[in-house]
Amino acid sequence: MANLLSPIQGEPTINFVHSCQDSNRFRRGFRAVSVLFSLTGGLESVGREGLPKHGSFLLLANHVSFVDPFLIATAANQEFHFMVRDDALSWPVIGSMLDFFNGYPVKRGTPDLRALKQTIRLLNSGNRVMLFPEGTRSLDGQLGKPVDGIGFIVKQVDVPVIPAFIGGAERFLPRHSFLPQPAKITVSFGQPLDFSHFANEPRREQYKLIGQDVMAAIGDLRFQQGYD
Repeated sequence: MANLLSPIQGEPTINFVHSCQDSNRFRRGFRAVSVLFSLTGGLESVGREGLPKHGSFLLLANHVSFVDPFLIATAANQEFHFMVRDDALSWPVIGSMLDFFNGYPVKRGTPDLRALKQTIRLLNSGNRVMLFPEGTRSLDGQLGKPVDGIGFIVKQVDVPVIPAFIGGAERFLPRHSFLPQPAKITVSFGQPLDFSHFANEPRREQYKLIGQDVMAAIGDLRFQQGYD
């Protein structure tokens, strides 16, 4: 697991989730999540003010815990849709939370064209979508390689693509653990990414290069949080 050296300071989410611009249902959900994490170490947001306030965008983040979607949505103070492994939606408690926060199923281990099409449809319909380019949770908190579908989705839509990094969730709820541990969590949001310099590359090469650029941007946010 990465060592935390000198983490940056963010704004506690408890300070702003009451002013969520989305529905009352999501405002209550964000508030509940923020209160929960304030009791277990705190949830802070960095760069939230740079996120688009209107229209759709694609947010791409690292993945270390089942709570990642709730952390991102609360730290952004915005409503998102996101892919979740299909069997997780039937799990007690966690499954209900995933469904409440707009999780939609994706089959693991094989290309799921239905999930890809739903993602593209959501973005083209003005919704915000968060995805985890690694496709699965990290075992040790280190960043992995992106799955091929990320570049494909990016090329099919004309929306801002924004990187994010979640620091601390790997200590709060590690993989293979269902018992939360006290931990401070920080979610950092980056600037929109530009992939126009890949336009002359073969299409499949563009998919690969886009994925690599995304993970590099997430890595930069990771470094800014003090991870080695």
